[in-house]
Amino acid sequence: MTGVAWVLIVFLLLVPTPVARGQAPDPADAVFQIEVWSAQDNKHYRLQESGTGFFIKSDGTALTVSHVVYRAVHDLEHSRLVAIVGKEFFDAAVVCASRLLDDPTKPASNSGVELSKDVAEIMLTPSTMPFKERGREIGGTWSVIATAHTGPNPDFPFLKIGGNPHGHVRVIGFGDISPILYKWTARGQVDEFFHENGTEMFTIKFTNPPQAGNSGSPVLDDQDQVVGLFTWQSAAHQYLGIAQAPSALRNPCR
Repeated sequence: MTGVAWVLIVFLLLVPTPVARGQAPDPADAVFQIEVWSAQDNKHYRLQESGTGFFIKSDGTALTVSHVVYRAVHDLEHSRLVAIVGKEFFDAAVVCASRLLDDPTKPASNSGVELSKDVAEIMLTPSTMPFKERGREIGGTWSVIATAHTGPNPDFPFLKIGGNPHGHVRVIGFGDISPILYKWTARGQVDEFFHENGTEMFTIKFTNPPQAGNSGSPVLDDQDQVVGLFTWQSAAHQYLGIAQAPSALRNPCR
C-alpha cells in the first residue's frame, strides 16, 4: 500500500489455568505477553521491549511477529525471550523468523516501515532465567506478577488458524494501558486485501485503537479462529491497522 506510513506496535520500554487438550475455550487463554531482555552481566537483565504471542499447539508452539523477537535472533549472546503465561513465565526460543526489510531496533523513516512477511514461530520451555520472580512497581509498591515455571510444560490452550477474514474481527493482545499485565481487545471491520512483497495482508478499521504492545496479536473471527496476525498500525490514523492473512501463518518457516 502506498500513501500511508505504517509503524511497528511493539511496546518499547523507556501456572496457567489447566485446560483440556484442544482449542482454547476462551481464546484469550491462548494469548500471552512476550518480553525481550538484554543481559547487562551474568545475573542482571534489562527489559527492552514487549509484544504479544499466541499458541497454535498444546506443546508450546506459538506465533508472533518477527520484529518482536528481532533482538533475540540477531543478538543471541545478550538477548533472551521471556513469555508470561498467566502467573508464570517461560523461556521462549525462536524456531524461525521472517527476514525483515527494515531493522526494527532503529527509528523508522518518514515513509514508515516497508511491509513484508513478518512472522516468527517460537517454542516455550521451562525458565532458565537467573531470576525466579518477575515483578513491577505498581503505585509505589513492588508486586510480583509472575514466577518462573521450572517443571515440564503443561498442555497449553491453543488457537486454530482459519480462512480469510471478512466483516467484524477482534484483536486480543497486551497493550500499554496499565502498569500490570492486561489483555486488551480491539474490535474492527476488515477493510481491504492487498499483497506486499509476496505476502497477503489486509487492513482493519478499528472502533477502538490498538495499543503499543499489540504486535503479534491474533486477529479472531466470530468463531474464535485466527484469521490474521496483527502487525502494523498507521502512523497517521490510530484507528487503522494491518494484519497478515492466514496464508502467511500456515507455514511460518517457509
